[in-house]
Amino acid sequence: MEEKKTLSTRNKGLIAAGAAALILLACLLYLAFGGSNPPADYTGLWEDHDKSYIYVEKGEKAADYTGAVTGVVDKTENTYYVNKGEVDLSYTGLGASENGWVYFTKGVRDDKFTGFAEAADTFWYWVKDGAVDLTYTGAQEGTIMGDTSWWCVKDGVVDFTQDGPVITKKGVWYFKGGKLDTSYSG
Repeated sequence: MEEKKTLSTRNKGLIAAGAAALILLACLLYLAFGGSNPPADYTGLWEDHDKSYIYVEKGEKAADYTGAVTGVVDKTENTYYVNKGEVDLSYTGLGASENGWVYFTKGVRDDKFTGFAEAADTFWYWVKDGAVDLTYTGAQEGTIMGDTSWWCVKDGVVDFTQDGPVITKKGVWYFKGGKLDTSYSG
């Protein structure tokens, strides 16, 4: 005759607890190594499985995109600098946006920055309140390549070719190589 074996209540509880632990472990492994993927129609910033942020276009990482993206990083909405599809919170400098060149400090748009900044194309721009001011023409004081002086600016771009007098709001100044020539007399 066959002997019927039954599980005790204690054994049933242990099996249920083990199954729950396996399910919890599987969920943790999924989140740690798989993460969730953005929907196919999603465009914007997305937290990757390794807790970094990426720029996604139509559900896929936009690895060729570099510039400004408005979105949420660490629960804070702002405009962030994206480099080759990844939010770069160490970047300080200019980046392209829908509204022109804007200034970033540690990867976040800096609306308070006023001064000179170099773009990737080695042009130096006059930045006012965090955005390149392409309407500004005149002279501004600031530091370019470690050299602090007054610089000639035309349409927001430092004019390193300027040699000669320039009429500014403060008078007529003589520039050489775009920089105020303090040795000029005449």
